[in-house]
Order: sequence, then C-alpha cells, then structure tokens
Amino acid sequence: MHRYRDTVRHFYLTGYPNSRRSTVGSFLANLPELLGAMAGDPRTILAVVEFKDRRYWQCWADRDESIVIEVVSNRHISVDATRLSDADEDLLRGVGFAEPSDGPNPNWRFEAAGIADLRVLVSMTCLAVKEVLKESPQNSVDVRTWEFKRPTGSLVTWVRKPLAPPEQRKVQREASRKVRCNKDVWPGAPL
Repeated sequence: MHRYRDTVRHFYLTGYPNSRRSTVGSFLANLPELLGAMAGDPRTILAVVEFKDRRYWQCWADRDESIVIEVVSNRHISVDATRLSDADEDLLRGVGFAEPSDGPNPNWRFEAAGIADLRVLVSMTCLAVKEVLKESPQNSVDVRTWEFKRPTGSLVTWVRKPLAPPEQRKVQREASRKVRCNKDVWPGAPL
C-alpha cells in the first residue's frame, strides 16, 4: 500500500518565532499541499495563519497522521478584532466544528483521523476563512510552521480531548463535504 507519507521528503518550517507573509488567496490555494505535507511528516507539526486583525486559523498534524484544524473563538479575540457573531458560530457548528470549551480546547476545532479527510479539512478551512472570518483573497496573512517536540505518547491524550466516536465523525464529515468555495466568486479557490 502506497502511503502519502512516503512521497513527502522536504517540508519547510519557519520556526515558532518566525513567520512568512503571504495572502489569503495563496494560503487557501496551497492548503491541500500544506495539510498533506504536515500529515505525511513523521514529526508533530504545527501551523498558525494569523490575519491582519490578529484572528487566526491553526492546525497540527501528529505522527499518526491525525490532523486538527482550529478557528479562533471569541475567547481569544482581542478588543480590536471583530468578534464572531451568533450566525458565524452557527455556521461553524453546522459544518462540524466542535464548540470551544474550557481546558485544552478553547477554539472551534475539527479533528480528522488522517489524510483521507483532506478534502473535508480544506473545505471547512475555506468556509471558516472566507465566510466566518470574512477574509478576502488579497488580504495579507502571516504563516508560521514548526515542529512540536513532545513526550512519547499520543498528542490526543495529553493536549486535547479524544476524537469523537467514529459514528459522530462520519456525520461531521458528511456535513462538511457540502461546504465549497465558489470559484465563480473567488477564482483560484480550492475545491
């Protein structure tokens, strides 16, 4: 069986304190490759994409190919940034993002079991960035990627709550598959 991980040889990391400036359009157009490379890397990799108003999208991929994406919640939005509306939160909830909670999961998040959910992750990110955070393709973003050194054992067990039961993840994936970025409105949008 050919694994995606076998095709990944080089993955550039900026390092935690460093970032690279890009645009929202470029970030979304390259998102499938970013997520695929992260999932295929044998290390635990984190990526944070920060928008001009300091709101953010972030992702981590674990050695076992599990991938988590998160969208900032109102718990982390500064006074200067636009807070998420009830409609924004309903949209995130409706496509399968888990609600923020106390403890290790303070953001809107979706946990995928691996590279098989890549299309879902890209679709959900596209919706979150374009429809919820209301970012335009030409807006600038700062992107940071780095390796997370952690003790032996699953990241799931000590940083975040465990994945939802398989039947719940299936329902979340089915809802998320309906999410698309309209290429007529946003040329170059993924999916």
